[in-house]
Amino acid sequence: MENLQIRQAYIPRICVGQRDQLQEALLERPGLPRTWASVTEDSDWTIRLTPQQVRELMERLTVLIQEAAEAAPRDRDHASKGSEQYTIQLHGFPRPGRLRFGGGS
Repeated sequence: MENLQIRQAYIPRICVGQRDQLQEALLERPGLPRTWASVTEDSDWTIRLTPQQVRELMERLTVLIQEAAEAAPRDRDHASKGSEQYTIQLHGFPRPGRLRFGGGS
């Protein structure tokens, strides 16, 4: 029970931090060089999927992002000229208010 309480207190802090970072990035975008502004993404999709389809989609996305992370240099000294740190925030969830709580499956 204690872990659940810690997690429930921690999750809102993560969300606020991610929201703040996204908001700063979007506010900053008009002042970015065109090459960086053009690769700033703020899309969202609502699609109808089964839990298995979600699992498969998230696994595929995770593999792609992990491959990119593993190929990227760990520090600026080894990075390609013109590269910068790039943050990817991935959120996936059932649309709020659509599912009944307490269901077993």
